[in-house]
Amino acid sequence: RERAAQQEHAAAQAERARLERQSAALADAALARCPVCEGELTPEHRAALLARNEHEMAALAQRIQDCSRTLNDCTRALRDCEREANALQRRLRALPSAEDLARAEAEEARRRTTLEERRGDVRALAGVPERVEALRAELAAWGDPRREYQRCEDQVAQREDLEAQEAATRAADSAAWRRLEALEDALREHEGLDAALSAARAARERYRADHDAYLAHETTARQYEARRAKEAALVADVEARVAEEERLAEAHQLALAAYDAQEHTAVRARVDGVRQELAGCTAQLSERRARLETVEAEVARLHEVEKELAAHRDRTDALQWLTRTVETIREWLRLAGPYVTRQLVLQISREASAFYGDIMADHSGRLQWSEDYEVMLEVKGQQRSFRQFSGGEQMVAALAIRLALLREISAVDIAFFDEPTAHLDPERRESLAERIMQVKGLAQMFVISHDDTFERAAQSYIRIVKDERGSHPEPA
Repeated sequence: RERAAQQEHAAAQAERARLERQSAALADAALARCPVCEGELTPEHRAALLARNEHEMAALAQRIQDCSRTLNDCTRALRDCEREANALQRRLRALPSAEDLARAEAEEARRRTTLEERRGDVRALAGVPERVEALRAELAAWGDPRREYQRCEDQVAQREDLEAQEAATRAADSAAWRRLEALEDALREHEGLDAALSAARAARERYRADHDAYLAHETTARQYEARRAKEAALVADVEARVAEEERLAEAHQLALAAYDAQEHTAVRARVDGVRQELAGCTAQLSERRARLETVEAEVARLHEVEKELAAHRDRTDALQWLTRTVETIREWLRLAGPYVTRQLVLQISREASAFYGDIMADHSGRLQWSEDYEVMLEVKGQQRSFRQFSGGEQMVAALAIRLALLREISAVDIAFFDEPTAHLDPERRESLAERIMQVKGLAQMFVISHDDTFERAAQSYIRIVKDERGSHPEPA
């Protein structure tokens, strides 16, 4: 729950920051743009967006407060749980642990096992003396001298070993008996362990309910001092109230002694009059409050109208500034128009002169295209107008100007040339074809001609023939 509250708190903070940035951008009348389409906002749309953002920011603020309260509640609950867990840990450490009980039971089992092993050793060694006596009786009962002698020799030879074995056996027997006595002594020390363990378990079960009750009432017990203090305060308050009651009773008796019924009636009449007057004043107050609310609502509406008026004024100022800026730019463009036209015509004239010289194979002349669209040719200081050109010169000059216009100011990448080689001699037709093919920036070029000048340079051509069937493409 705490993690979810933290995540919701962080998300609400981020969303509120985004809305604040958006509202700041919308508040700027000159820079406000639609957050979706980036288009210019109308005042109504911008006001609606600002109102929506304010509503969402208020809701986010409430969400942030709720998340903060939730986080505080989780923190307090966590602290309470930690304190309770620490108290339980302290009580748990004070009690015998399961590990201590398991170790005691394991030690008891180990000692019982050791005792049984030692008793087994004692039982195994219990018949050794009787066996020795039986062997001696059997040795005495044998009567074969040789075998007796041999046996005696063997016995003599084995006497030391047997005596050593007997001594060792007796020593082992004595040690076993001593160990048995020691184990019995040790066992006697733990004779009451089972009873004590059973008693401890019974006591634990007997006091478990009390222990649980103690844990259940521990919280109430911690409030004992506070409740004792509250009890003392309440007792003192009761005593004070009893004393006050006695004092008021005495005052009441004195008041009864001094009571005047007629004066009481007169005072009651005055009170009734004052109440009627108060009722009238209350009605007037209600009416004036209603009027005040109406006036306040009207004032609030006028404030809203004032804000809208200020927004409209800002919008009007921005539009007026934009209008002045556009008019200024238009004036600059109008003033710069002749200069731009002059420079553009000069550039086109230079380009056309270069085309003309290349096509005519003669760069001694300079073709000029004036601002009034007059075409002049200057050769060695002598100028001729377009009307004074020969037919071939007029065709080349017109093509040169059109090629220059196509290169400099046109964005069209398709060009059509209708009879561009008319009135030209073969050499100039070849120059014109080469020059036209060198024009860059054209995706497609169509040339309509009655000669084959462009066939060698064209990627594809269609030949039209005319016969008795009319005009039609020549078969490939």
